[in-house]
Amino acid sequence: MKARHDSSPNIMFDESGAPLLTETLPPNQAIYGMEEGMRQKLYVTLALGGLALFAMASSAWAQLDFDRGRGLVDRTDHDLRKVEHLDRFSAKDHERYDNALRHLSEFDSGLSRGKYDHGKLDAAIDDLNNVCKNNILSPGDRDMLQADLRDLRDLRAGWR
Repeated sequence: MKARHDSSPNIMFDESGAPLLTETLPPNQAIYGMEEGMRQKLYVTLALGGLALFAMASSAWAQLDFDRGRGLVDRTDHDLRKVEHLDRFSAKDHERYDNALRHLSEFDSGLSRGKYDHGKLDAAIDDLNNVCKNNILSPGDRDMLQADLRDLRDLRAGWR
C-alpha cells in the first residue's frame, strides 16, 4: 500500500483514498508550518531587525535634538548680540552678558561634537536669567530674551 500526501500537512491517504493514521505534528509546527529551530531563527532575525530600526530612529531623533539645540543657541546668541551695543550697560551688565555668551558658546561647542553638557546648559540658562533680571533692557529686548530663556529651559526639560 503506497501512501500519498494531501494538501493538509497532518493527513496521509492510501491508494484507495482512505486516510491513514499518522503521527500528529506538534501544534506549533502544524500551525506555523515550520520547525522549531527555523521559527527561532525567524524570531531572532525579526528582533534584531526591530532593534536596528529602533537604533536608527533614535539616532535620527537625537540628531533632531542636536540640530534644534544648536539653532536655539544660535538664535539666543544673535539676540544677546543685538542688545550688546547698548551704551547703558554697566561693567556688571557686561559681565553678565559675557558670561551668558561664553556658556552658550561652550554648550554649542559640545553639541557640535555630539555631546550634550547639562552643566553648560544650566550655566547658560542661569546667566541669561541674570541678564533678563538685572540688566537695563527695553521691554521688547527683555521679552525677546525671556522667550529665548523659556525655549532653553524647554530644551533642557525635553532632552532625550
